[in-house]
Amino acid sequence: GTRLAQRAWQLTQDVVEAVLRRVDGAADLAHLETVFLHARFGREFVQFVVVHGVVCLIRESVLGAQFLHHRGDLRVGRADHAQLHGAGFGAHVRAVDATKHGFDNILRKLPSALGKPRSERILEGAFNAISREEGNEVGYDTIIASGAHAPILHWIRNTGTVNAGELLLIDAGVEVDSLYTADITRTFPTNGKFTDFQKKLYQAVLDSQQAGFEAAKPGATYSDIHHACMRVIAERLHDWGILPVDVEESLSPEGQQHRRWLACGVAHHLGLDVHDCAQARYESYQGAKITPGMVFTIEPGLYFREDDLMIPPEYRGIGIRIEDDVLMTEDGPEWISAGIPKQIDDVEAWMAQMAAEGAKDAR
Repeated sequence: GTRLAQRAWQLTQDVVEAVLRRVDGAADLAHLETVFLHARFGREFVQFVVVHGVVCLIRESVLGAQFLHHRGDLRVGRADHAQLHGAGFGAHVRAVDATKHGFDNILRKLPSALGKPRSERILEGAFNAISREEGNEVGYDTIIASGAHAPILHWIRNTGTVNAGELLLIDAGVEVDSLYTADITRTFPTNGKFTDFQKKLYQAVLDSQQAGFEAAKPGATYSDIHHACMRVIAERLHDWGILPVDVEESLSPEGQQHRRWLACGVAHHLGLDVHDCAQARYESYQGAKITPGMVFTIEPGLYFREDDLMIPPEYRGIGIRIEDDVLMTEDGPEWISAGIPKQIDDVEAWMAQMAAEGAKDAR
């Protein structure tokens, strides 16, 4: 794969120029913002995404037959903004639907996995199997983080035991054949029911996410979403007696004490990569306006490490994140992943339904 990618990179600009010379209407292609190229190198297929004549993404395909080719060489696909957004949105919907099925499969297997060594990997396998059956593969390494692993950002070892009574953080997404990916996080009570204390923490994260969603509107920025989410988190930490300063001081640029328990950003672009355009400049990303057609995530959380002596013992070793995929429209944001339960009662009902299905399948 690496050698193929290196060889493809060396040839891409020549490929682009050759296509623009060979294809009827090539002069029009040069003015399009986005061009898709599908090239064949021997028996291997590679996808290029070209923006204003510059190759900005390359992906080799493990399902090469899906890509059209002409006389064994090249075929160009092209799309204007409306077509691109329409096709991309449809792909995101399919990715989210497949991801929901992957979560379903995890929850079917959760009761029988409790207490087993490396049961995080048992659940990882349940999700990853669906990603290969219904999509191309996983969009990124699946995170199955139970108990004290949940506060560890991007825990992908998945070597732990899922124990009864813990909270289980799962961050997973299916990449469909078009290479668009979903990015969803849910946090579950392994017993199937949240305790009152777990509900308090979970609801704070859910309220933070809703505040970020309400801050998202055409013309808003990721910074607007970030600040809205962070305010709710700071307020709840203050209410619980954890925040060592008042809310406004913590939210000030010089403060940021609340970031001890939510150190990461809470929103990012989503598309052909799980963190699309992650290396873009601030003014082109966090500081840029969100416009209709953009797809992004909102993912606040609370992360209380088990060795954090600044918090009461009952908080330690708990991690919660709730992440959903969002489409910006002319009328405001829409949840793409609205069909994946996240309200407390809905999560518990979902878990009960899937556990019953899993028990039936086991008989």
